[in-house]
Amino acid sequence: MIRELGPLEARLRHECCARVVEAANNAFGPTFTGAILKGSALKGDFYPLFSDIDIHLLVDEEVLSAARVPRPHYALRLQEALAGIDPAAYQANSLQIYCLGNRSPDDDWVRPFPGAYEVISGELPRGFDQVAPADYERKAPIDLGNSLAFLERFPSTVADKPDASLPSMARRMGIELKVMPFLIATVA
Repeated sequence: MIRELGPLEARLRHECCARVVEAANNAFGPTFTGAILKGSALKGDFYPLFSDIDIHLLVDEEVLSAARVPRPHYALRLQEALAGIDPAAYQANSLQIYCLGNRSPDDDWVRPFPGAYEVISGELPRGFDQVAPADYERKAPIDLGNSLAFLERFPSTVADKPDASLPSMARRMGIELKVMPFLIATVA
């Protein structure tokens, strides 16, 4: 039976987002300034128990030790705050949470186009909604190269794994394959 894909049910989406925002407030305190939801849970190609829920947390720059990497004590506090959230309760495979500096997103991350995300907490930094297609054109060849390298390595990573780990590995391959048409179209 083929399931129809769609956005995550609104009630589940809002409940999950509220819990993640609460966790971020507990972990980061006043350095947490906002959050966005993006990806399949919002835009309509959510596949229950396979898709993840993508949330980007905006934090003050001093929280980060590197691009999208909270300092260890903040990372541990966030992990502790998120520990009670079961993604399966929201029909998700996992929660994919990134921490972004609220003043200057790093060069390795491209802002989503307006309409491709929903503000779920706080306010976005000035200029967040100003996205240039050239940013996607610059990043696409890099991401395509990374995806192709992953797919080339994939068979050797599966060969020595127990059967129990195959579903997560197949999911990872699906993530890489899902974005490839977009990357190829952007590069072409």
